[in-house]
Formats: sequence, C-alpha cells, structure tokens
Amino acid sequence: MVLFQVINPSASLSLVSPDDAVFLRQDGVYLALQPESLPACRLYISAQDAADRQISPATGITVLDDQQWVALCLAAATVMLC
Repeated sequence: MVLFQVINPSASLSLVSPDDAVFLRQDGVYLALQPESLPACRLYISAQDAADRQISPATGITVLDDQQWVALCLAAATVMLC
C-alpha cells in the first residue's frame, strides 16, 4: 500500500490505485467536500484539520486522530506527500 498524504486541494491523484490509501490533511481536507473527485481507494481525513476548517467528510471517508494517522503511516510501504 502506498499512502498519499494530500495537503494541497489541487494535487493530482492520478497515481493512486485501488490498493492505496489517501489521507487528507491541512488544506487537502477541502477535497472531502468533493468526493467525486477522489480516487476509488481507502480514504482518510485528519480529525483536527477537518474540525479547524469546519469540514464534515462525505460518507466513506474515515476520520483519524493523530495517533491513528501515525499508525497508518507505519503500516504503509511508501508514504508520499502531495
């Protein structure tokens, strides 16, 4: 699994495969408002960043706290920042 950490709402996610995961954080959480623009894979969002920006993620996006985010990073074979 490759974990794509998305901090830029205009980031290209064309490299994401169904076996990968996308974690939305910082301003990348705004992508949770447009779920149709997200790839078909496991989708996560930072609880703190979503709360700070008053974002409610779409159905199918899992909210993670910092501890869960670290565990997700450790489970990934590769972590990429977009």
